[in-house]
Amino acid sequence: MPRHGQKPYSHKKETNVADKDRNQHIMNMTNVRELCAFIEANIDAFNHVNTSTAFRCLLQLARGSTPRKVVDTALRVLERHATKIVDSFSARNIANVMHSIAKSGYYPSSESFWPAMAER
Repeated sequence: MPRHGQKPYSHKKETNVADKDRNQHIMNMTNVRELCAFIEANIDAFNHVNTSTAFRCLLQLARGSTPRKVVDTALRVLERHATKIVDSFSARNIANVMHSIAKSGYYPSSESFWPAMAER
């Protein structure tokens, strides 16, 4: 309940619920192609946590038999979005993205990705 003189925060709460639901959806996906399609269709709604989670899940699902070509477009979309919203990333989000990238052996194609992450 808001204190006297404060605006109700129901809009923020709805946004948080939507962000949490989106994150749960990302984590529950088991098909690489479906995850790529979800990322590409919904990237504008992704917050910093959704973006970090999508990097991790996509790079984990892409291991093994899935050709890298299948995920390249979605990874580039995530790179551009992460660069655009980097100011909202916490140190933990950046560490999670970097760990996922390092573990998978992926190298971002965007020239602005590494500098944006490093500056944050």
